[in-house]
Amino acid sequence: MVGSGLALEGPPKPWVVKFPKAARFVLRSALQRGVTLTVNVVKRGKAVDERRIARQLKANTKLANRRLRYKGPQAR
Repeated sequence: MVGSGLALEGPPKPWVVKFPKAARFVLRSALQRGVTLTVNVVKRGKAVDERRIARQLKANTKLANRRLRYKGPQAR
């Protein structure tokens, strides 16, 4: 179990988590049910899949642009 603590005064301070080995880890929030974060830890020096990153960036940009254009629900 790891935690950053609760930020009661001002923005939270950065914190670092060290993983014991290269693997896929799923982190779950103790405060918010259903909130998860998947972390893929790779060995040092291992190449990153640039095509996968490019696809993710394109998809995130498309989603962000769609949300910026959304004007909210329309009254009838």
